[in-house]
Amino acid sequence: MKIIIHIGMGKSGSTALQEFFSRSTEALSQQKILYPKASHSSINHNLLVVGISEFKKLPRGLKQYYGSDAVKARQDYQRQIRDFEAQIKASRPNIVLFSGEFLFRVPEDKMFSEFVDFFYGLADEVQVVAYIREPASWYLSLVQQTLKASGSFPPPYPIRFRPSIEAYRDAFKGQMNVVAFESSQLVEDDIITDFIHRFIPELSSVRSSFGNKSNESMSAEAMSILQDYRRLIYLD
Repeated sequence: MKIIIHIGMGKSGSTALQEFFSRSTEALSQQKILYPKASHSSINHNLLVVGISEFKKLPRGLKQYYGSDAVKARQDYQRQIRDFEAQIKASRPNIVLFSGEFLFRVPEDKMFSEFVDFFYGLADEVQVVAYIREPASWYLSLVQQTLKASGSFPPPYPIRFRPSIEAYRDAFKGQMNVVAFESSQLVEDDIITDFIHRFIPELSSVRSSFGNKSNESMSAEAMSILQDYRRLIYLD
């Protein structure tokens, strides 16, 4: 059995992949591929980040959900990985797919070893996949998302890819696959088709059953209009 862990990065097509996997579970199952169901999301496995990060460093959404209850977060994580293990044993797949953009970070050393051991306890082969977006394009996408909820957005800041990538590469025996999230690099200019082509060609017959691309970027003009609307109608 092989496990593929897609770790993002954020704003690099993760939602499109996750929606495809979660909506195609029956077709995946026919190909002996499992995309496990998660307890905290209908499409992704972002709760896995609890296994590699200190509670105070968790993404904002999870910190808001758990408040100050670090114990519950850890309990939910342990419960979730046990459930993943049960799903794998029940379905006996050839390939298991996990996806969570929250995982694109530098893991805590002491926690990461346990996280890695969990996956190698399930399969001999584990591959990690990250799609990396050019910083300016990534920032534009971040601003677009922010403007949907606020009239202001953060200034540009450095994005450091290497520490996260190297941590996963070293922990997973060099099985770290990095792909540029750029039109010229993606098969058919689509992350779903590209992911299948590169990592699970067994699904080539399934791709056509999934429709439109998601998370298309807005134009600069549309973003300006949205920002003015947020400022005038919904003050921060």
